[in-house]
Amino acid sequence: MKELVIGILASLGFPVYLQGSLSGIDWPPSFFTIWTASEDGPHYDNAAISTIWTIDINFYSIDPALTNSQLVEAKNLLKDAGFIVGGKGRDIPSDKSNYSGRSMTAYFIQKED
Repeated sequence: MKELVIGILASLGFPVYLQGSLSGIDWPPSFFTIWTASEDGPHYDNAAISTIWTIDINFYSIDPALTNSQLVEAKNLLKDAGFIVGGKGRDIPSDKSNYSGRSMTAYFIQKED
């Protein structure tokens, strides 16, 4: 799932990192971070019939206008790929004072074989 999300976000032309992996590197002017989690969906005959993925998607930039526009672009691409994405995101803090950030949560229901 990470590879799928990274591919979708990278198509927007910005680097994509795993959340928490930026320690000790110089931040690019704009970039995405992701954080993934999963849980079993409904069960049948004592087995999960799906996995529900929760993906936190964050966009940070030195250009505040990009934090809004690129998150909306990402939302549209994710929805086209079958993700469930509600809302238009939320502001998030940044570790660097010259960066602003926005975040959204996407969900994907992956059926088990």
